[in-house]
Amino acid sequence: MDGKDTLSDRINNFRNTLKNNQILEEFDRHVFESIIEKVIIGGIDKDGNKDPYMITFIYKTGLEHEIEDAKKTVTKE
Repeated sequence: MDGKDTLSDRINNFRNTLKNNQILEEFDRHVFESIIEKVIIGGIDKDGNKDPYMITFIYKTGLEHEIEDAKKTVTKE
């Protein structure tokens, strides 16, 4: 039961981090795998151009979160 509570707490913390658009300090593989169905790298932007830096997260709930031109987002100072 402790394992479930711990995972539940970590998922709730992850959910709050996403809601507040915060940067995660540490990757938690178990939380990630419990809520993410798949990740798609690359895609087509709004103008119909290929965007190799687009990242789309498909959640197990069916929701999607798309990050266009993720290279700029990550290298932003």
